[in-house]
Amino acid sequence: MLRLKTNYSNFSLSGMINYKRKYLLKLLYIGIAICIFLITLNWDIKWITIPIGMLALLVVVYNLNMISDLAERQIQEARNQEEQNESFLTDAPKEPSSTLKQRLTYHGMMILFIILLMPITITGKLVENYLEWKPYIIDLFIFGGTIGFIVSWVYHKKFKVIFPDKEKEYYITAWSFLIPLLIIFHATAWYNKLQPSQVIGKEKVIVNRKGVNYLHDNRYIFLPINNKSIRFEISKKLFSKIEDKDTLMLTIKKGALNYSFVEDFEIMKPVK
Repeated sequence: MLRLKTNYSNFSLSGMINYKRKYLLKLLYIGIAICIFLITLNWDIKWITIPIGMLALLVVVYNLNMISDLAERQIQEARNQEEQNESFLTDAPKEPSSTLKQRLTYHGMMILFIILLMPITITGKLVENYLEWKPYIIDLFIFGGTIGFIVSWVYHKKFKVIFPDKEKEYYITAWSFLIPLLIIFHATAWYNKLQPSQVIGKEKVIVNRKGVNYLHDNRYIFLPINNKSIRFEISKKLFSKIEDKDTLMLTIKKGALNYSFVEDFEIMKPVK
């Protein structure tokens, strides 16, 4: 009887240490993801920050779900130990959901994710010409990330579809977070653009330099705004007319969500 009690205590202690290691590892992953996002936020490169930010949030949500699963498993094992369950098993393996339910969930969410992902470049061009894009990105990841996490957590805990292939479950968990985030991204960017206030100001600036992204066929210029060199994307036609050190008149509007953006770039002709 004494031997059984000793073995039981040793198992409990080693199990607790093992769980602590797993918790610390998950928290480490979360910390690394947040640090990477904060570092890229200071690079002033929108289309590095946005995808890395989404990936970082996905890592955070996934590991939070894993922490929740670990906690449930630890509680269940503690109950089993109290009942002197020699197998020390958690819940009995769950049967996979019906084939129809698996297909509808997997293919439905995959198609919806692709539909939302394809126009991300078009929507991103709206954010490209914000005067201050960092507040928008931070707000998007805070509020959109929170909603995405809630949706992912509710699905994971209440409506989770069991697949025999665990890899598909990981995809579903990722999509359940990214789909709400992408919906909020598209909705807020377009609403801010299509329902703006009247013109709030005009500003005369000198072009620092211009450049081309040949991979995505984008044309952009760098302008001094608030003592910073800010990148703005422009049309190919306007790009061909602008030279370095040209003077531009910017037309600035405040969007429906209070994110100001440049509506128009006008080349100021030198007075002869």
